[in-house]
Amino acid sequence: HGWPERLRRAALDGSRAAGHDLDAVMALFDTAQRAQQRTRGFVGVRTFLLSLQDQHIPAEAVADRGIQGDVVRVLTAHRAKGQEWDAVWILGLQEGVWPDLRPRGSVLEADRLTAAGVGPAVSAAALLAEERRLLYVAITRARRLCVLTTVRTADDSGPQPSRFLAELGLELHSAEARTGTPASLPALVARLRRMAVDPQASSALQAAAVQRLAALARERDALGAPLVPALEEHRWWGLAEPTQRDAPVRPDDAPIGLSGSAVEGLLACPLRRFLERDAHADVARGEATKFGSVVHAVAEFVAKGEIADDLDEADAWVSRVWRDLRFEAPWQGASERELAREALARFLAYHRARARELKATEQLQSVLLDVPTPDGGTEQVRLTGKLDRIEVDAEGREVAVDLKNMKRPPSGTEIPTHAQLGVYQLLLRAGGAEVGGAALVQLRKGAAGHPDEPVVQFQAPLEAEHPTWIELELGAAAQLLREERFEARTSRSCTFCSYQSACPAQARGRQVLP
Repeated sequence: HGWPERLRRAALDGSRAAGHDLDAVMALFDTAQRAQQRTRGFVGVRTFLLSLQDQHIPAEAVADRGIQGDVVRVLTAHRAKGQEWDAVWILGLQEGVWPDLRPRGSVLEADRLTAAGVGPAVSAAALLAEERRLLYVAITRARRLCVLTTVRTADDSGPQPSRFLAELGLELHSAEARTGTPASLPALVARLRRMAVDPQASSALQAAAVQRLAALARERDALGAPLVPALEEHRWWGLAEPTQRDAPVRPDDAPIGLSGSAVEGLLACPLRRFLERDAHADVARGEATKFGSVVHAVAEFVAKGEIADDLDEADAWVSRVWRDLRFEAPWQGASERELAREALARFLAYHRARARELKATEQLQSVLLDVPTPDGGTEQVRLTGKLDRIEVDAEGREVAVDLKNMKRPPSGTEIPTHAQLGVYQLLLRAGGAEVGGAALVQLRKGAAGHPDEPVVQFQAPLEAEHPTWIELELGAAAQLLREERFEARTSRSCTFCSYQSACPAQARGRQVLP
């Protein structure tokens, strides 16, 4: 459509409207970023646009020109200049909110332009004085009553009352108990819907709730759009009948694809695995989680001889990419950077020890297996895995080694039946090798008594008889996928699961509709 190029030309020509449009675009991006942070993952375009559509407070000067008569006005202090009301409520008098001393201005920083050229940015003292004048304007809009509200938390790390309240010499009155009145239309709709189906409510109360819901649903604006979009039928949960997919997710004549991590996750919670892999609802990785990827890549280069076996040189490679990572706070980035150097030092200590001869790195293995299922049948599984290191012990047996940067490694009791290590052993065995076990090398954790060395968690070789314990687990996992039984299961990983609010095994995610 060419609008970005037209906007660029107009902005460079000094158009005030173009500067306004640029600010609007940046505000849209900021809103999208906040929406992603709230959900800790991806937000679909349709969902995002619906959330914008549901916002009821106009943000533009032209949006409320038609407001007349005795109505409650919700507006900023800047918009209140030149107007008066009998009663005024001023909200958000907290430090960091009012006064807000963050630099402001448009994308083009037009506020720095002076008759002598580009001047310095506005100082904090000037911003503080402007915020004080703005509060004076807001207070003087009231003819008879002015109520100022603030939030105060018990500890200093939370919101605290504005310094302006102390300057005004006002006595703060605590209001800890919330009123029962909904503060928004969606909240009112939710209360009325709950009241309409509450079995403990009287029939008269239920009927009144239904009547009010019907009245709100009939309200339309000048263009015929509903004034209460939350009452549109297609937005109500639980009205549509559950649907069934005609064709299976996995063709009946195709093998089930599994990896070590997939087996572990599937048996821990089939529902979570379905949401992540089949529904593609997995949460986007934060920049901080790329810690392991960076350390892992440098460790691979060292093992291949592409980087010298030297801590300073290996660490310099980390520095090259570390600046591109984004953390929630500078202190977090600095802390993780120190941990990355320590992890590299532990890897080099492990690599130099040469307890076993290094045979290969980053080997992708794939094999087709027939495994027994719990119902007494068999299932064909396509097993894949990428082995960080294949080492050879003194007896000539191959050992699969997986480098880990886990903050919470598995306990020692979990290692004998650790699915990922078991899968690695199966892959080596299928390749015709004599297998001497598998190991996790925890680079974030120092060994007891030797903090400069990593924790090595070793899994003994698989038993010779068939089927092995890992083949039984593969069969159970394959049957779950084939039958599409994705029930929710609780495990120690629930604490860190991104789907708690939608999980029927959790109190906050259980079905609430009748």
